[in-house]
Amino acid sequence: MGTGPRALHALKNELAYITEAKRCSLFHFDRKTGELGFVLDLPSRGDTCFPSVLDGADPSEKVVYDYSSDVNGPDLPWAAGQRRRTYVYRHVLKFSRG
Repeated sequence: MGTGPRALHALKNELAYITEAKRCSLFHFDRKTGELGFVLDLPSRGDTCFPSVLDGADPSEKVVYDYSSDVNGPDLPWAAGQRRRTYVYRHVLKFSRG
């Protein structure tokens, strides 16, 4: 990284990134309107969002695996969560046409 205003701005962005909580969220895209809408945040301590998504047993299901610190507790900054014990969580999401 160089020096000067651009480097300082990059450093500020990096510090902001690692000191804030992160979320793994589900959004819905409406093809008719072109709008994107928030649906839900997956359970976490705010320290992750590296999901893997698989087809479920039923065509209307998706199975999401992700990791987080123990979900029972307050949110953590991303950098703090990366230094703690983490667990893999499995979420089965069922979708309906509506």
